[in-house]
Amino acid sequence: KELFDENRYDESYKIVSDWKFYIQTLIFNNATFRNIRSIVCRFVPGGVSETDAGTRDMERKRVYKELFPDRMMKDYIRLEKVESPLLELIPELNKTAGLHQMAYKLVCALLWVHGKIKRVRVK
Repeated sequence: KELFDENRYDESYKIVSDWKFYIQTLIFNNATFRNIRSIVCRFVPGGVSETDAGTRDMERKRVYKELFPDRMMKDYIRLEKVESPLLELIPELNKTAGLHQMAYKLVCALLWVHGKIKRVRVK
């Protein structure tokens, strides 16, 4: 109840009200959560949050704009699209500068070779 008192459920959103609430409470208020082995609600497939992706995306952008500074949003938007198994290697690569630089050069060389091979195939 305290969490709802602190961050009211924003009914101006058709789809993402609960999502906004979770961002506010878990991220900004540093609240924690715990899984419980009870059914609290039942999800009904085919609802508006599933079928109206355009509204959902528009509302999410509105929440981002409302809660996060532009500088953070630019980084988030850039990183949101990055999905690569290479990301998992970054912490290990960053432990040693030499290995990090060597891996960077190796990846650049592989991309260069890939570009050359790709151009040859197109001709």
